[in-house]
Amino acid sequence: MITRAKSNPKTTRQRGIRPRADSNLVVLPALLALQSDIASCTICPSLKPWRKFGPEVYGHASTGYLLVGEAPGYVSWRKRRRFTGQAGMLIRRALWTVGHPRYRELEDLFYMTDIVKCHPAPSANPASNRSPRRVEIEACSSYLLRELQVLRPSAIVTFGRAAAESVTRAIEQAARPGESSSLTGQAGDRSSASRCMWKTEVLPFPHPSPRNQVAILKQYPSMRAFEEAVARTFRRLIARLENRTGREA
Repeated sequence: MITRAKSNPKTTRQRGIRPRADSNLVVLPALLALQSDIASCTICPSLKPWRKFGPEVYGHASTGYLLVGEAPGYVSWRKRRRFTGQAGMLIRRALWTVGHPRYRELEDLFYMTDIVKCHPAPSANPASNRSPRRVEIEACSSYLLRELQVLRPSAIVTFGRAAAESVTRAIEQAARPGESSSLTGQAGDRSSASRCMWKTEVLPFPHPSPRNQVAILKQYPSMRAFEEAVARTFRRLIARLENRTGREA
């Protein structure tokens, strides 16, 4: 049985965000207990008042794709929709340029999460963002591991070095003898391999924050080139889904 969480039609039209192809976001029953545990977590005093997303904004689990960020941004948390701040909109635009009628929004293509589940704010300005601290990442690491174990994604797209490192560690924790997982770098070359329960591909990108532009421009000739690289990855993942659907038909 699949439980469907209803979306808020008002939020789907904010600031140029187009309506989803399917307004009912699929939440697998196996994820409900995990989402409940995340929602009730108050482990980190540094993250009080523990601003986090509700279960209606995780996206689709059925595609087998996972999108991992570092932490909720304040703007996205206020809008109750992931990746709707300035940095997140670059990721959304990349998918829009693909122009696929079924996978118009990130929610259509991915189950989405963060390595830190609560919005990290500087104490002097609760309405701004800061990078998550190592102790906060470690406190949330069991949730990321459980998400991987439940979802068993075939591909994981990460944004930010901390997100890529956390996903790699979680895959290594999930290791079991006899099965392998290929960790694939941004350029498509195999960068490392871990023993794991399932085969997955990790596609890491720099964090798209404007504060990270210097680091991004060390890897890409321009921000436009960075956005196009993200779009190419999305296009390839969609093509893989369509090939899978064709084989099952």
